[in-house]
Amino acid sequence: MIPACSSVWFRGAAAGLLLVLLIVPGARPVRAQEAPAEAALLRRVLVAQVARYPAMTVQDLYKLLHQAALGSEHAVPDPAAARRWMAWEWAALPPGPPEPLIDTLSPGIVRVHLRPYKAAGGDPDALVEAFVATANSGGGGTERLARYGRLAVEWAGEGVLPFSPAEVSAYLADRAAQGFPAVHHSAAYEAAYGPAYRVVATRHLPRLRRALGPDTTAVYKIAGTDTLRLHLFFPEGHTPDDRRAAIVFFFGGGWTGGTPTPFYPHARYFAARGMVAATAEYRVRSRHGTTPFESVRDGVSAVRWMRTHAAELGIDPDRIAAGGGSAGGHVAAATALLEGFDEPDADRSVSARPDALVLFNPVIDNGPGGYGYDRIGARYRSFSPLHNIRPGAPPTVVFLGTEDRLVPVATLRAFDRRMEAAGARCDVYYYGGQGHGFFNYRDGSNPYYLRTLQAADRFLASLGYLEGPPPLE
Repeated sequence: MIPACSSVWFRGAAAGLLLVLLIVPGARPVRAQEAPAEAALLRRVLVAQVARYPAMTVQDLYKLLHQAALGSEHAVPDPAAARRWMAWEWAALPPGPPEPLIDTLSPGIVRVHLRPYKAAGGDPDALVEAFVATANSGGGGTERLARYGRLAVEWAGEGVLPFSPAEVSAYLADRAAQGFPAVHHSAAYEAAYGPAYRVVATRHLPRLRRALGPDTTAVYKIAGTDTLRLHLFFPEGHTPDDRRAAIVFFFGGGWTGGTPTPFYPHARYFAARGMVAATAEYRVRSRHGTTPFESVRDGVSAVRWMRTHAAELGIDPDRIAAGGGSAGGHVAAATALLEGFDEPDADRSVSARPDALVLFNPVIDNGPGGYGYDRIGARYRSFSPLHNIRPGAPPTVVFLGTEDRLVPVATLRAFDRRMEAAGARCDVYYYGGQGHGFFNYRDGSNPYYLRTLQAADRFLASLGYLEGPPPLE
């Protein structure tokens, strides 16, 4: 039944201001203090949205409230049509503002933004499944939307929203008279931001996590009681008969902690671009009681395992890159530049040296005054990549924030000079004002994740590891 709409006079924050306030018969007016957690969440959501999208109109505000209250705006009777629409939109995604992968709208309801989802290597079919399941599970009643509308009017009166209370109230009253229909974004919003997302119930998010996680894992080393695995990501339609370029990432954490998961978005992205990608487990002090030397040994073992098993993995043994961030960047660089870190039983007829390096603020100077010297000591001469550059070093790209307190700009400049003296390619990107870890995916809203990813993509394409420009450029 379409709820009737009546109006009452309401004195707002501005003295003498009279408003038309939406009332649904039988619904008790609910102010912020009556549902504090839900109201506080909605207030944070609205404040964040109007800050990120200043071209937002009252129409866009209503659309946001509608989605927050009701979830998907209509049922999807034809899932095949939803997949076709996604395929079209996926192929033609325009540039847009930095956005998180997931925007919480209300308890149980989120927007999944397509641009960061695609950049993370997300599976569009998995997102369509989650969207369709949400749409066809039925939404809440319009009473919740009416309550959200009253709160929006209240906050507009407090100056929290960049609209007048009368404007918000009038628009909501008009929508209520029509039965609270779904609406499109305003033309101004569409032109400014090119919105691209799907509304999904949080109970369906595990479908996306499975899509973003590794396709499989493989044990590459058993060290005493420790079993170490590679988390592997494959391109769509990949078979062992392929000869794809590959990349293995090593996580950061000062050789003390960390897990492979922070590089999942990078790995899934490069798999979507046609490479076989991996993130490696390796031993660290907090879990294994080991030193940085064991971390490097594990890195060497991981690269050698990938080359040894190239035929099974469907990769080209002459196009294997290593990458990583911080201490993981050190491990990656160490596999290419250091000697003497092979395990005693290693098959040294198989090279453990990667063919290219992709390094994110790597701790490459471990000498006096450098990172980790207090743990490495005099052994830095055989452990520090900066002190072991020689002819034959692989082509390398490095990303660094100019305000990094662990890796000074001067360190990277010295590395660049020594690579040049050795006749090795070294592409260096500096990012003004950025500190350590600036490149991380975070929630997908970090613009430096995308910028460094695009630059890494172009670097690998220049080596013949990828074809064409970055898809999100």
